[in-house]
Amino acid sequence: MTKDDRFKMLKGLVRYGHFKRSGQHHQFYIETEKFFRHASKESEIAGWLRGVSESIKKESLTDNPAMTVVFAPEHSSNTEFAHSVNNYIFNGMATVISVRTASTYRSNFEIEHMAIKKTIENFHKLYGASNIYLVFVDDAIQSGETFYRANELIRSILPLELRRNPIVFDWCFVLVDRLSKSSKEALLGKSENFHFFVTA
Repeated sequence: MTKDDRFKMLKGLVRYGHFKRSGQHHQFYIETEKFFRHASKESEIAGWLRGVSESIKKESLTDNPAMTVVFAPEHSSNTEFAHSVNNYIFNGMATVISVRTASTYRSNFEIEHMAIKKTIENFHKLYGASNIYLVFVDDAIQSGETFYRANELIRSILPLELRRNPIVFDWCFVLVDRLSKSSKEALLGKSENFHFFVTA
């Protein structure tokens, strides 16, 4: 299926008007939960994720001891998508963190995720930083505000070596991408580390 075919799957799922999500205002809204279920029924999500898993050198995630942490902002339309990314890309082995980014304070986040913080620290001592993968997953991205907030939160539970770069995420998986190419490159440095199912 081409990118144009994927875009056509949005037909009937775009709502126009004034919408607010995660503190941001929009002139139109895509019903991503319905879109995900429709695309999943057609097996398109599974096929896309299998293809991506090869392009990110999945063997490096399985041949060596590895720890993967998936950060998935908490909202109902993101739950199933994050679950699919974990299953198809990371064989269901990733640690998934799901919080409301807009209303979560960094100090509370660190306390609530102390067990994960200690697990990362212990893994880092045993195997080093190169085998720890940090992944951002959301059903839609427009301004990058949620991404940057997630980055700020997850940095608070990482060892110093993993915090040297301003952006700590290795990959970003998005169902519906509404960013420009330059914005994607600003997020991760390399646009090829940004994976999206459809752009709108």
